[in-house]
Amino acid sequence: MENRNERALKIIEQQYASFINLTDKWDFFRGLAQYTKTVQEMTQTRPFIETLERQRALTHKVYEQMNSQAFQELTKSAQRMTEIAQKVMKDCAPAIKSAQLIAEKYQPIMRAMQELQDQMNGRILSSSPLYALDSDLFDVARRLKASGHEEEIKEFENNKKRNHNPQGNFTFSPVYEKLSDEETKVQRKEQVEPWGAWHQLPLVKKLVFEPEEMTAELKSEVAEDPTMKFAWLNYIGVAGEMEKIRKGDMADDTVVFFRVKDFKSYAQRVHTYITAELLKADTEGSKLEFDDTKRVLYFMNESILISKKEESDPHKLMRTLFKDEHKVWASDEVLEDWGYSFDESISTNKVYQAGKAINRIVAQDTKIKDFLEVSTKSISINKKYLKT
Repeated sequence: MENRNERALKIIEQQYASFINLTDKWDFFRGLAQYTKTVQEMTQTRPFIETLERQRALTHKVYEQMNSQAFQELTKSAQRMTEIAQKVMKDCAPAIKSAQLIAEKYQPIMRAMQELQDQMNGRILSSSPLYALDSDLFDVARRLKASGHEEEIKEFENNKKRNHNPQGNFTFSPVYEKLSDEETKVQRKEQVEPWGAWHQLPLVKKLVFEPEEMTAELKSEVAEDPTMKFAWLNYIGVAGEMEKIRKGDMADDTVVFFRVKDFKSYAQRVHTYITAELLKADTEGSKLEFDDTKRVLYFMNESILISKKEESDPHKLMRTLFKDEHKVWASDEVLEDWGYSFDESISTNKVYQAGKAINRIVAQDTKIKDFLEVSTKSISINKKYLKT
């Protein structure tokens, strides 16, 4: 009889084959969207997708923490640089007023400071806010140095930097300077790990099946958080590209994001992973294991709760049988293992009834009448396998 993993394999194989070699872009992405929806929702494949998403989150965690810390360090440096620049400008105010030549000397500092303030207050949009903030800080620092105020910015000087700049070597965030290395590590993993490929597919599903809902949701987020404006602009470009593909108006040489070649590769990597996991789970499903703490039997790809009550007879019987999975236990041996002595008047029928209860529970969950001789193991619960 075909099990659920085999049925799942057939379903995803059929869906995968239906789109993977299509040449029409819209047909390809529509098929990919349906495949993505299926593996997200199907009981047998959903746990594998959740695993991929957890793996991606864990891999990105260090980078995101560093990103957050770098922003805090750069913001602190910007506040300090503002104090330094304001003090310099205040001290030199009389000279600036009295001499146009000196005023021209300090105008670049004032302009650089204004740009730094605009960056901090969100008045300038950037695809890379950390890079922009670091660059603006450097611009202020180099202009202060050029105007003869090198001593005031000594705390940011770092002549041990990997790359030297003739205009000045400054560190405004130690973490930021390590961030690119971490980003490279993450990108390399994305290129080889299944989660890196999977990450691209849910966007296709949303833009194919629910573009209006996705647009409205992101628009609402941008309204609450203005710093997301650059992400919104990127999304508009990506969503517009998919809309052109939908209408058949997208020429191959104008595609920027949704290149069929790239997404075919993503789909192949994800499909290979899911297929392997289904086959592995199917193989592992033939194994027989019992979790004594949870009172759960793992059998035929099922997790079967043997007893809701701890230390019930079925629970104790399973514990005894799994002490030696290849032994055929006599009923009196089972009772002895349960702590009963030979002189106690305990019927061996107690053991039989416990075995009968287990077979009934297993039959309900797996449609198998008797639970015995699974894989290479012989765990005997049926009466004719329990010696009396």
